Amino acid sequence: MAIERTSLSLARYPGLDELDLSEVSLYDSLSSRWGVTLGMVSASIVAAPPDESDCELLGIDAITPCLIITSAPRT
Repeated sequence: MAIERTSLSLARYPGLDELDLSEVSLYDSLSSRWGVTLGMVSASIVAAPPDESDCELLGIDAITPCLIITSAPRT
């Protein structure tokens, strides 16, 4: 189980905020609508407790061990 958060510019990807991401893939949409394919540049992994909102989303308590993976994609 995971929570993925992505930050993208609406100026660079107009209409992105209108996509229903429960119906379509973000990465497929970036590729088909804007011609963007992502590749991984680097990633780091650290162990940390979940914050309150992540506990609620995942249905876990605050002492459940979690991994935070931070990556920097390139286009």
